[in-house]
Amino acid sequence: MKKMHEHMARIYTAASKTGRLDEDHRQASLARLLNVSVQNVNNWESRGPSKEGLLQAQEFLGINATWVLTGQGPLLIEGYDIGKSVKWPFRKIYPQQLFTLSDEELNEIEEDLTYLIGKISRRKG
Repeated sequence: MKKMHEHMARIYTAASKTGRLDEDHRQASLARLLNVSVQNVNNWESRGPSKEGLLQAQEFLGINATWVLTGQGPLLIEGYDIGKSVKWPFRKIYPQQLFTLSDEELNEIEEDLTYLIGKISRRKG
């Protein structure tokens, strides 16, 4: 088994603390949260995250990039509002909740959201 790069180990630790990481599908979950491929996450596990990946972890998950690089300072950015994440806009729904659903259930949710977004857009416009 390959040794995990220490920066990635820290990212996984911090992502787990946010409650947004599906522990049963860590690579895929982190890839979705950061909007990168699973292959990128796999590469980061051995080589360390790219600068862009590190900044995405900070922006989208509130992970303190300085802590990831040095192990110093707070693990998460104080006052970070998970609801303001550009990549994941929901505060009461987490990606790991969706991983347990079937394709049929996901399609139903997608159809409902599409309908609701259209309804709200029409009301605004």
